Amino acid sequence: MIARTIPLFPFQVRPDWNSNSTIIPLQESLTGEMRGKLMLLLYAVGCVLLIACANVASLMLARVAARQREMAVRAALGAGRGRIVRQLLTESVMLALTGAGLGLILAMSGLSALKSAFLADNPMLDAAGIDWQVFTFVAGLAVLTGLTFGLAPALGASRLDLAASLKARGRQCGGLIGARLRSSLIVSEVALAVALVISAGLLIKSLWLLTHDDPGFSSERVLTVRVYPQMKGEKPAAYIALYDELLRRARGMTGVGAVAAANATPLGGELPALPVELEGEPFVSGQSVAPMLWAGAVTPGYFDLLGVRLLGGRSFTEADGEKSEGVLIVSAETARRYWPGESAVGKRIRIVWENRWRTVVGVVGDVRQYDLAGKTPEWISGAFYMPYAQATALDRRIPAAMTLILRAAADSPALAGEIRRLVAGVNPDIPVGDIRTLQSEVNRSALPSLSLMWLFIAFGGSALLLATIGAYGVVSYSASQRTYEMGVRIALGAAPGRIFGLVMGQSLRLVTAGLALGMPASLVLARLMTGFLYGVTATDPATFLAVGILMIAVALMAGFLPARRASSVDPLVALRHE
Repeated sequence: MIARTIPLFPFQVRPDWNSNSTIIPLQESLTGEMRGKLMLLLYAVGCVLLIACANVASLMLARVAARQREMAVRAALGAGRGRIVRQLLTESVMLALTGAGLGLILAMSGLSALKSAFLADNPMLDAAGIDWQVFTFVAGLAVLTGLTFGLAPALGASRLDLAASLKARGRQCGGLIGARLRSSLIVSEVALAVALVISAGLLIKSLWLLTHDDPGFSSERVLTVRVYPQMKGEKPAAYIALYDELLRRARGMTGVGAVAAANATPLGGELPALPVELEGEPFVSGQSVAPMLWAGAVTPGYFDLLGVRLLGGRSFTEADGEKSEGVLIVSAETARRYWPGESAVGKRIRIVWENRWRTVVGVVGDVRQYDLAGKTPEWISGAFYMPYAQATALDRRIPAAMTLILRAAADSPALAGEIRRLVAGVNPDIPVGDIRTLQSEVNRSALPSLSLMWLFIAFGGSALLLATIGAYGVVSYSASQRTYEMGVRIALGAAPGRIFGLVMGQSLRLVTAGLALGMPASLVLARLMTGFLYGVTATDPATFLAVGILMIAVALMAGFLPARRASSVDPLVALRHE
């Protein structure tokens, strides 16, 4: 069976070739990295949900403390503990359902933004919508969260000391346990917010590095258009003559600075590859696996047009024709991999089904051919370029479909139409693809990272805002409960600055405790994002330091107004507060 299938390949392979392949579901193949991104978003949404619920629970605890006298009166009139718990849980669930309803309204309008952010990664997302299943899930989640985070306040309200509560008159005495619970909730909020903000910070830094790193080529004012000539039975000379004529005419166009052609452009999505044998490392059919190298077919001037640096040797010239000695140019990474410490110029490479050897005449800089992050398929072991006149593909023919590349001298919207007319003037039967700018390919390659970054910025910003509001609420409520104490302190000679620092210290303690818990927790989420980061580690010290400074600023903002009010309280008013 194996012996019969080998001749179907364009080159000979080992009998056990591909024996370690793994079968994966079609859905996994179609979604690619989308599953990982959606899982990250699920974690982020879960964190924001927990923060919002903790915030509401904290506010409900404060509200229950304010309603102690009311609950005591109800209990004194015969309301049982279960009746009070049911009442407060009903209020909590209704609040959660109201919030869920408003959230669904926002989700309907925000779904289009989500699709625009991720549609380029997964076209299947276009079919996503909000249906009855989503409504049911959201309603169930709202009821669950309402019950879960309303239970503690409800139980606390049902365990009142009737005598103490009725004697309290207008004073709210939430108790030490209630205060500690509110503080614990805020610390948890801050910890979750820290994890999200650190994740957003890592993505921001990653995108900045990605877009500012050298991709190995220049995309400024570069236009590309794919042409698909089909000349059955024609020899390579016919294709060579066709592209020579297209390039000759393109050079005469107004506003065009340089032209070239290639079978694959950077970030264009094409993946030409050929099996090769390197001189000194013989390939034995059936016993060894030939290295697969990315194989570019380019015309003279290609490297100069795209600004690809020539690191050694020479570039291609018009003299490198179909009948000339076979020549190649390799990438710098390929040269380092196969000839470490040596000059690659003068080395020889042979495509496994050819008899002739091709000589390496130059080394050029590495080009981000697949994506801006420089990722390459595992089965690609390097890259080389052939002059188009000497090029071949896996079908052992000269590449027919090529991309015309033009560098415009200036921005010219009319240039696209002129290119189409130029191709039609040479052969009106040649199909012509869309005319694109190389910069648009760069932007498209950065789009997945950009969309993920903005989503995490949105989630992190929401979490930070909720945590700030929660911290402010707890500090403000605590300061109001201590009004009498502040009045006594001031009456006994405490300076306003001392009172200000006392309240501000509470805010700082809450946020720094959350920061201390959030830093280790953020490592878990950050490590899940490792595959989406570029040039930055999940433990980047600069990002952690920046987030730490940001959270200290949040603590200062959350505590400033309560501290200012407490430090400016009138002692006479404060002493009459009780």
